[in-house]
Amino acid sequence: FRLAAMLKKLGYQVSEASNGKEALEQLRQQPVAVVLSDWVMPEMTGIELCRQVRNEELNNPYFILVTGRDSTADLVAGMDSGADDFIAKPFNGEELLVRLKAGQRTIKMRHKLESQSVELKKHIDRQEKLAEQSSKDLEMASEILTDLLPENSLNQSNLNICGLFKPATEIGGDFYNYFKLDDDHMGFYCLDVVGHGVPAALFAFMLARTIMPGEGLLIKNKRIVKPREVVRSLNIKFLNKTATPQYFTMTYGVINIKTGQGQLCQAGSPYPIVVHEDGSCTKLGDGGYPVGLIPGADYDDIEFELSSGSRLFLYSDGLVEVENITQKQLGLDGLAQVFQLNKDQSLESALNISYDHIKKWSAKSDMEDDVSVLALEIPSKNDGR
Repeated sequence: FRLAAMLKKLGYQVSEASNGKEALEQLRQQPVAVVLSDWVMPEMTGIELCRQVRNEELNNPYFILVTGRDSTADLVAGMDSGADDFIAKPFNGEELLVRLKAGQRTIKMRHKLESQSVELKKHIDRQEKLAEQSSKDLEMASEILTDLLPENSLNQSNLNICGLFKPATEIGGDFYNYFKLDDDHMGFYCLDVVGHGVPAALFAFMLARTIMPGEGLLIKNKRIVKPREVVRSLNIKFLNKTATPQYFTMTYGVINIKTGQGQLCQAGSPYPIVVHEDGSCTKLGDGGYPVGLIPGADYDDIEFELSSGSRLFLYSDGLVEVENITQKQLGLDGLAQVFQLNKDQSLESALNISYDHIKKWSAKSDMEDDVSVLALEIPSKNDGR
């Protein structure tokens, strides 16, 4: 086994199996951190092994498929089975080491999230028995939720993505994320749990763990699930599933990064705004129902297309509901104007400058609600930013 020898040389403890069924039996007896499996094997394929490991929840190992296949359909099939990564044949020791180190980082993060989730739940249980929440618990919940947000902006030749999150004095349930669905498509969303405090943060934490490419919600049977179907599934999943009724608003979308065409589903969240290169604005969406509130709620997909130099903004209601000294709300039109004013700035600068502008416009020094914005941009062909 050349692969096993290479791993041992790199200092790893290795258990070997000659086929998929033998590997599955070993995993049932002895949990491991990482599984490297050939795609094609006797008795059971690598995809079948991965799917069975996920179904049986066998310690949730980091699963790497070793394959000579490189088509999009094959990669989607592997992701749909629950694979975390791929390594193409032939490979060398350096590449293998890089993949394993990436897996170790992911495993460490998973363990951290699981540990934090348990600790957060313990704090919630204690708080339900007490009359008031401690500031220490609120700060911890805020840090955990903030740590789950995407760390960096995405800057590619055909798509830029940037987010902004500013927590309020009392923690809420704002969250956003974006992720690769396949070589051509990115998924993205912005959500807001109704309510404040630790319960809202815990619910947002649960949603963040649920809306991930590897969870079977966004890709099924090698097919990218339409946004309306994703939102409908979330509505069914979270309807009356908590002791205290909780629901949330969101916009979830999918964009083809090569064409700029996409679909999104608005579920009770503020209207997404598109700022075009010429400065004009378009409002997207049709309102929609919040998620987890109405049994049998139906949702629609909204088609959109981002052309060169255009930007799409998703945001929480904490922005549009800001009031000035005369108690006038900024509103959708006011927010669109702020985004228009900063269209010539880089995407990250535009978000920060827009937030500063709105904060100065507000009558209060501290924002009463969380502020979150997720922005997508097709870089301008004449972009000098």
